[in-house]
Amino acid sequence: MWRALRLIQSNHRALIESTGDRKKIERDHIELLFARDLRYVYGEDEGASWISRRINRTTKGLQLCKKDPNLIPHFMRRTFRKLLHSK
Repeated sequence: MWRALRLIQSNHRALIESTGDRKKIERDHIELLFARDLRYVYGEDEGASWISRRINRTTKGLQLCKKDPNLIPHFMRRTFRKLLHSK
């Protein structure tokens, strides 16, 4: 089973690298993750006040950035986009 998973991963990696625009595919995938799954990464905190939700999300976002520093530019881009379009 482990070999099958590794084979699928290597085939997927080869397919992405053969397209020639690997960075764009990764960027699109990360944006999709942020748009679709970020609330599940942060956790459901519907009962809390908005400030505690913001603190909770910031803390968990920083933990994610610590684990994977490549996410920092995506977090920053998303933050600035939300700030510019919030008014």
